[in-house]
Amino acid sequence: MQVKTLKGLFSKFRLLDPWRYKAPALIAIPYFVICTRSIGFAQSAWLLSVSLALIIGFAGFGYVTNDWADIAKDKEAGKFNMAAGLSKAQLCALLFGFMVLVALPWLILPFTVFSAILIALELTLFVLYAFRPLRLKEKGFAGVFVDALYAHVVPAVFAAYTFCLAKGGPGNGFIAFAIILGLWQLAWGIRNIILHQLDDFENDLKVNNRTFVLLTGKVKALKLIQYVLLPFEVFMFFAFLTQTVLLTDVNLLVLYVVFFAALALANRDKLAHPALRNFCSFLFDDFYLECLPLCFLFFMVLNDWRFLWLVLVHIVIFRKNIITRFISNAFG
Repeated sequence: MQVKTLKGLFSKFRLLDPWRYKAPALIAIPYFVICTRSIGFAQSAWLLSVSLALIIGFAGFGYVTNDWADIAKDKEAGKFNMAAGLSKAQLCALLFGFMVLVALPWLILPFTVFSAILIALELTLFVLYAFRPLRLKEKGFAGVFVDALYAHVVPAVFAAYTFCLAKGGPGNGFIAFAIILGLWQLAWGIRNIILHQLDDFENDLKVNNRTFVLLTGKVKALKLIQYVLLPFEVFMFFAFLTQTVLLTDVNLLVLYVVFFAALALANRDKLAHPALRNFCSFLFDDFYLECLPLCFLFFMVLNDWRFLWLVLVHIVIFRKNIITRFISNAFG
């Protein structure tokens, strides 16, 4: 009964979306730091457990604020909106509950002034993106940029920083690594939100939701992805892979260069929407969300067999991604 209730809450608050399409790649960052810093099994398991509450807290806060601000627009477009059926008091209570989930993990996780700045930045970006007077969601590229910041850049850098604090502190090379990580996540995030706006183009047009794609046009948005974002994302991701090889000897990741080159050549004609989404998903997102965390987990197990339990936990909590994609790729 409790499991069904939890699933219902996740579905209602759309927490399944970040859980499936963002959390696996985000959790790969702590896995990477665990590899580079040789953080022990017991400490790693404890830190990762409380980090899941943090992910849920931030994601819930973001989705509630976004839905609350979109009640009128979604009603006009005929879209379902979770916040529409709740009173202001209930919505405030929800936000408070998610903020508690954001706050409690810091009783255990290492914390500095910079940590507080990143938490404040993340929550502020949620509000500025969704609510007036700024409502950056309808401010063209500014909305796309802020969405990528709060959904990808800040969480990834924050995760890396927090786990570095757990053993030895960030160190001299952290700033360079954070820049590479942040730029890769920025390109991925901008590409993702533009594709999402392309999918929602007709609904946004109905209610005059002044998104980047609506203001720029589909053709220019697609060209931006094809000729600017994808090349930049590829470059920064390879820079990230280089960091993983230099710092962890995870040499299997170098094979992605060959994997990418072969698939890119075979699918170079699929750069038109909606095929573009499939192209990006197959070449990039599947690897980010599924292969990357499992690669790091594999090398964690080589260092300490007890991390095999973490592999099993990862597969269980993200099983929808892993099992569904495997069946689809193998038999579909």
